Amino acid sequence: MVVPFVNSLTLKSVVEIIDGMIPQQDVDWAMRKVAINRRLIAGPPVFLPLQTEACFLESLARKTGERHLGAIIGQHYDYEELSWYSTYVLSARTLGEAMLRAAKALPVLNPGCRVALERRDQNVVVLFYSGIPTVVGARHIDEGLPCMMIDLCRRFLGRNWMPAWIETPSASHGFESSLAQVYDVPLLYRPYGSGIGLDRQLLDAPNPNSTGAEKKVLLRDLPGLLGVSPPSSFAESVNAVLRVQLMLGDTSIETVAHCMSLGTQSLQRRLRAEGTSFRDVRNAFLKARAVDLLRETNHSITEIAGALGYTETNSFRRAFRTWTGRTPTDFSPT
Repeated sequence: MVVPFVNSLTLKSVVEIIDGMIPQQDVDWAMRKVAINRRLIAGPPVFLPLQTEACFLESLARKTGERHLGAIIGQHYDYEELSWYSTYVLSARTLGEAMLRAAKALPVLNPGCRVALERRDQNVVVLFYSGIPTVVGARHIDEGLPCMMIDLCRRFLGRNWMPAWIETPSASHGFESSLAQVYDVPLLYRPYGSGIGLDRQLLDAPNPNSTGAEKKVLLRDLPGLLGVSPPSSFAESVNAVLRVQLMLGDTSIETVAHCMSLGTQSLQRRLRAEGTSFRDVRNAFLKARAVDLLRETNHSITEIAGALGYTETNSFRRAFRTWTGRTPTDFSPT
């Protein structure tokens, strides 16, 4: 099982939009509420739990009083900001092929999320499922995604195209009039997920900007181009969270479980189902990180110990000997 993640490249674009709408001190305050910072977002791509983005948006929405912050951000989002993912999708020959590419490649960009196409008579609904329907703030993501889908369709159907309707989760129910003003199209409600409805024949619309074969991006290229490979198991999901939390200075099981919307016992239970434990996953992560730092940098052992969260160098030395059978001092590249 893979928990829902968001690539920091995507969150970086969201923050850039928000910075143009909301005072920076309020944005930074909301970041601190979810234990992230601008340095993390601007750095090398990492996967962040999608609930982090949801809670970040909810904090800002409460701070500003904007009920539909996600939808407003979505209206300002340029689909091409999705980096190589959008390059892959937008090189499709038709809109229908682009939708299929979006669904196929989404696990590379947002592991744990999915896109699906649902036929309804002469129409088709393009649906997005975040995988976090019960998380506070998830509705901001659900309300923003239809706008991004519309922008994708407009690349094939023209800049003024609008869907026949938009579907949003029932969590948005109660804000019908204000949300309708944001979208300016009919709204339908569903238990979870969000999407747009369009005439099925529009899926045959050709790509007006089709590229040659030499400029095509293949699905297998995306992990390398996006700078980070998606996790394929729950243990790898924990490892992805550890990578981020190491930068933020807290790799405890309590913090990692909180980031994944789990209790510590639930986290351990899911890891046991894969034949491992949090201690084993964390130790393997720290071992690999320590080896890389020793091989690729000239930092002192004390500096490396501190970077890995050890307050005492001797504790790190003992742990390293347990992991490798060698000491950091006599470790040498092979």
